[in-house]
Amino acid sequence: MGDWAGASNLFTASRRAEYLAFFSSLGTSLSTIANQLGTLVGASYSDGHAELLILRTTVDGPTAFPIHIIRDPDGIWRIESM
Repeated sequence: MGDWAGASNLFTASRRAEYLAFFSSLGTSLSTIANQLGTLVGASYSDGHAELLILRTTVDGPTAFPIHIIRDPDGIWRIESM
């Protein structure tokens, strides 16, 4: 089984429960899916906010997906949305 709680800790507290439920629904597929997220092709940073750009091949061809991260009050960078 995947480490759902560990994976959900990568997200901000306000989004953690939502992603924990999603990860739980994936069951043992979590690690397989994580390995297929894509390749980091770009990033930008501005005052405690950053956007990572992940490129993945889909049925429509290469597609870029943004991942928004912020620095939490505890100083750790966490995913806000993807």
